[in-house]
Amino acid sequence: MLRDYPVMGMHCAACSANVEKTASKVAHILSAKVDLGAAILHIDADDQFEEKDLIEAIKNIGFELIVSEDEDETLKKQEEFQKREFKILSFELIFAWLVFVIGSIVMFIAKKSCSDYAMIQLNHHLFGWSIATYLICGRRYIVGALKQLRHAVFSMDTLVFLSTTAGIIYSAIAMFRPDLMGGTKLHTNSSTMILAFVLLGKFMETKATGKTRSAIRSLLSLKPKVARKIDKEGGEDLIIDIRQIKPGDKLRILPGEEITADGIVYKGESNVIEQMITGESQPAFKSKGSKVFAGTINGKVHELIITAQKTGSDTVLNEIIRVVKEAEATKAPATRIADRIIAIFVPTVLVISLLTLIGWYVIGGSQMVSYALVSAISVLVIACPCALGLATPTAVSVAIGKAARMQILIRSAKALEDIAKSDTFVFDKTGTLTLGKPKVTHYEWLTEAGEHNGLATLLYEVEKRSTHPLAEALCNFLSSQNLLSDNKEDYSNINPLTEPGKGISFFYNNDLYRIGTASFVSEMLDIPIDETKNKEEGSKVYFVKENFLLAKFTISDSIPQRNIEVIRHLQKEQRRVLIMTGDKKEEAERVGKILGADQVFGELLPDEKMQQIEELIKQGRHVVMVGDGVNDTEAMTKAEVSIAMSKGSDIAKEVADITLMKSDIRQIPQLIKLSEKTRSIIKQNLFWALIYNAIAIPVASGLFFHWTHYILNPGIAAAAMACSSVLVVTNSLRLTKG
Repeated sequence: MLRDYPVMGMHCAACSANVEKTASKVAHILSAKVDLGAAILHIDADDQFEEKDLIEAIKNIGFELIVSEDEDETLKKQEEFQKREFKILSFELIFAWLVFVIGSIVMFIAKKSCSDYAMIQLNHHLFGWSIATYLICGRRYIVGALKQLRHAVFSMDTLVFLSTTAGIIYSAIAMFRPDLMGGTKLHTNSSTMILAFVLLGKFMETKATGKTRSAIRSLLSLKPKVARKIDKEGGEDLIIDIRQIKPGDKLRILPGEEITADGIVYKGESNVIEQMITGESQPAFKSKGSKVFAGTINGKVHELIITAQKTGSDTVLNEIIRVVKEAEATKAPATRIADRIIAIFVPTVLVISLLTLIGWYVIGGSQMVSYALVSAISVLVIACPCALGLATPTAVSVAIGKAARMQILIRSAKALEDIAKSDTFVFDKTGTLTLGKPKVTHYEWLTEAGEHNGLATLLYEVEKRSTHPLAEALCNFLSSQNLLSDNKEDYSNINPLTEPGKGISFFYNNDLYRIGTASFVSEMLDIPIDETKNKEEGSKVYFVKENFLLAKFTISDSIPQRNIEVIRHLQKEQRRVLIMTGDKKEEAERVGKILGADQVFGELLPDEKMQQIEELIKQGRHVVMVGDGVNDTEAMTKAEVSIAMSKGSDIAKEVADITLMKSDIRQIPQLIKLSEKTRSIIKQNLFWALIYNAIAIPVASGLFFHWTHYILNPGIAAAAMACSSVLVVTNSLRLTKG
């Protein structure tokens, strides 16, 4: 059982790691993953799972779950909570900055004009405001840290709580017992200064990360809320909630309205805007029998009446939403590395802070107590696990959202990261590189002209019962040539026997006929067909009766010029391109020659495709498999990254890591470019986060005091910490451009 729960109150990577760890320990939960960018907890649990156990466990560590059966209601509650929290955060930010700025200005003026007694009184007032700020603006950190400490859990809350509390305690000691501080004073509003900068960073980070959550929101906004159900012919429409729609219901779609379910047009003609589903900017014409999709928009002129087929979670739009959610729930390899670092980061910082305090006291004795406390507090404040934790998930979340807007559905963060390093692309042929709509490109009748109509009609009636793509091509050709007899005889007594991959045998008027490959029909001929004499490129189909060759056809699948350009582009980037198909070797080689493929494999069975993929991987190749059929799925499961066409089989799309909604391989170079840019952003983020902490913590501890004679102010440390997180998130948002 898979469930998603929005989590309120998380604001750093350590928070998300703690939620994930706590949820994993709840009874009957098999696995738990947190997407910090979307603030969602994804769990997989068995049937005995009790929701209240999870709610209680998460509440005990200071966070809140939003629980609702309805997805729209969940989103609404989440947004309401976030708006409320944002208002509270805004108030706390303004309050802290007012106290800090006004206090600093007053203190600066007072130092030049007030007596010592007046300064003492002023310090008392400022200290009172510092305590008020600590309790009001630091409440979220105090409550969160105390709840987490009860469970031996550490997060950014822990660092902020300890640093601000230490600041308050130190200010009190410095004010009431300055002799203990060696005569050195820390500003009484130091705790306020820390909170002011921490809250500023939190405010900026909240606004920035909110942008990374736009993919799901924009997709959910496409979902219609109500539908017009036709109760009976001539009666008034019933306005119902879309959750009440059932397959088979007749629904009226007025001009300009959203289509409310996946279905078939029952009545009417109109142009429908399907860009949000297919990516095509031009409206699609729909008439009786046409497929339509929920979330698309009817044109502004004509109404449509549709018969609902798929509703609720079964619609194409909901499938897209589900795939995007699954992708956001997965973790890229870089994220897993960051998670391991974060697990030990906060405890390590606490130890460093304690060692800083002890070190200063050992070196300087009581004269250095002031420096010791300031440095220890600065270490707690400046250390930033947020930047490290946000480095990968924010970039991945933004990239997946952008890909969805490009009509590319990515199921796995790993696939997004891996496709950039791919060096081998394996393509299926039919429906992937070719249009999948074969046409007769050459034909020859070998009988008298007067017999053509009868033979063509016979051939048409037999072939139309077959589901093979070449059979459809023959039927389309025969019907377009005006060869079919108007007075058709009864062909119901014909029982064609299909032999897969070879052709069709049947009796008609006691004569045996065959349609199919040269080897198949040659069994009936005294002289076998020599295909070396047939120079036309394409699949050869022969029509024979007893010992007579009646006709021969050449059928080819067209290759769009855009696909040739894509293959050349991949090869230009030093990526090998292979074609693996179950089609005839001759046809596969024809397509491979036109496309300029590096290697071509024809007449492969599904397991043989898989074996070829495994062999490539053994050779050290990073393989991407692109296919659209059931026969491609085995190979797709073995490839490092698998890509399916949206017009392909359902099982291929289910297996694939990535689905191209436009069924256009021109999206592959776009995907590679996005992947490369994402990897670059992740590396930049991780580099900055690691370098920042590697430099900031030693500086804050006073390691360079001997040379600089400078102690880092905790307020400056807070500003640096805030900027670190904001920089990482802002850098990730660059993915939305270009």
